[in-house]
Amino acid sequence: MKKFIIPLVTAVAVVSIVLAGCVAEEAPPEAPPEAPPEAPPEAPPEAPPEAPPAPENPLEGLAIRPDGTPYRFADIPVYLLNDWTVCYNGCLGNVIRKADGEFLTYDPNLDLERQMANIEDAAVLGLDGIWATPIDSAALAPAVDKAWEAGVPTITIAMRIFSDNVLCTSFHDSVEMGEICGKWLVDYAENTNTHLYVYELWHMVGMECHQLRHQGYHNIIDGHPLITMVAESPETFSLDEKATEFVTEFLPTHPEVNTIITTGTLSGGIVEGLRIIGRLHPTGDPDHVIITTTDEDPPVVRAIRNGYVDVVAGQSPWEDSDLGAKAMLYYVVLGQPVPKEIHIPVWTVDLTNIDAARYGADAMWGNKELKDFDSWPILDFSEEGIQARGERLLDLDGVLGGFDTPTVAMREELLGY
Repeated sequence: MKKFIIPLVTAVAVVSIVLAGCVAEEAPPEAPPEAPPEAPPEAPPEAPPEAPPAPENPLEGLAIRPDGTPYRFADIPVYLLNDWTVCYNGCLGNVIRKADGEFLTYDPNLDLERQMANIEDAAVLGLDGIWATPIDSAALAPAVDKAWEAGVPTITIAMRIFSDNVLCTSFHDSVEMGEICGKWLVDYAENTNTHLYVYELWHMVGMECHQLRHQGYHNIIDGHPLITMVAESPETFSLDEKATEFVTEFLPTHPEVNTIITTGTLSGGIVEGLRIIGRLHPTGDPDHVIITTTDEDPPVVRAIRNGYVDVVAGQSPWEDSDLGAKAMLYYVVLGQPVPKEIHIPVWTVDLTNIDAARYGADAMWGNKELKDFDSWPILDFSEEGIQARGERLLDLDGVLGGFDTPTVAMREELLGY
């Protein structure tokens, strides 16, 4: 048996070797498939932008009595029919509400008897103070005297009432306003050798501010060889529709008129009147009708941008009211004396500075929407702020200076609460 076993084993071994040589070599193991690239992690959604912080309210809590009740004040304007009076009334209310006082408005709507009665009513009600823009500066004096005797002070805004019992008047120099516009007209006439034929639109003859602006114009232009006054209109009562009526009636019969002057707003009505009669042309056009005025309300600002109004002697109801309201708080709440007259500098406004602002305002009032007045900032009339911004100081009874915002800290120091 051994003879068969060995060769058989040998043969099996040989066959195994031969077969082994015939088997294909194993392929190297395949590399595992590459994983798809990971997508970058999604950025978290952007948070909505944070609302800007509410402006600081330096007046908060000031107009509160020791017993926790609010001081009560009222405004008695000429009317609430134009942008200027709407703005001045809104800005007064803004200051008083920011001080947590109570603010009322009477609207006599151009009725002199009603305005007198409104002042007397405010005194009977025992209000702590009133503001007024007079329909007639002389006629309202007796009502103001009665209010003063009843312990209710009156501050006038933008114009005087002819009474020694007016506590304070916050206003821009009306004569200077007319003179600024008059000087611009003289410079234009002389520089271009153009003869100006002037039509003047009146506002309210009984209002001192319009009398003084009229005076300022005529201080400069009367007697100048290149300027001829053609006529003055009847009263417009600051109503644009009246300005349109007078322009469309007068200019067609006086085609020589190439200049319209006015002592307040009215540019909207003037522009519309010129458009109706086919004489509305922008600055630079040889047929342009020059327009000068003394209020930079929204229609004036639009007309300046469009080239229809040439120059404005700017007075801001925002500035008048801010200071008039603060003066009332100084006197009534803090028991401090205030200037008899606060003169605010006048500025010349034209296309070169129509986007400017001053005294801490966020825009010229004519560039703002005349609503939501409680969102308007409190102005900064401090001497330090005025000087830092390179602005002109206030004239306080003949002394140049600033007017600080009254605060609760002042009340605590002066009155102990």
